[in-house]
Amino acid sequence: MKKSTLVLLAVAGGLVLCCGGSTLAVMVLGLAGADGPTRGSGGPAPLVGQWMYGSVSMVEYRSVLTGEFAPPSGQGQSYDLRDDGRCVQAAMMQVSTGIACTSFIFTYTGDDGCSWSVDGNTLTIELAEGTLRSRICSGEVKEGASKPRTIKAPYRIEREGQLTWLVLDEEGAEFRYRRAQ
Repeated sequence: MKKSTLVLLAVAGGLVLCCGGSTLAVMVLGLAGADGPTRGSGGPAPLVGQWMYGSVSMVEYRSVLTGEFAPPSGQGQSYDLRDDGRCVQAAMMQVSTGIACTSFIFTYTGDDGCSWSVDGNTLTIELAEGTLRSRICSGEVKEGASKPRTIKAPYRIEREGQLTWLVLDEEGAEFRYRRAQ
């Protein structure tokens, strides 16, 4: 991966904050999804599409000398579940503990290494080796491979007004992924 590659910071409310070096950009996700595609080898059509969760801290750090802001702290994750049983996974956690210390970890598994299926009310996501990028404070960015893993969790779909949620129960913790619109 090139050093100039943008890094996912947080997925929140349909926006993705990215940073590359000292540049901060905000992009609106152009996501497919809705309830459209028919059943494929992945699972039921209502699960096909992009699902995301994330949060950004309201705490911000600013240098009193330069007026410069530190990148925000936050976390986010998204799954793009495709009707052919393939998927894409991306996750990021970034923590700023002052103007000179921002740490992050980013993982990404593309559709060649991500697959999903459903058995009853259990969603299984298989992640092969993917991309892992990390940095501690102002140290160098380290790149490597993420470890393969399997996510197997009971799921349910909830609707709340215009929003649709994929709710996963992963080992007693409930994660709510909003369908991208």
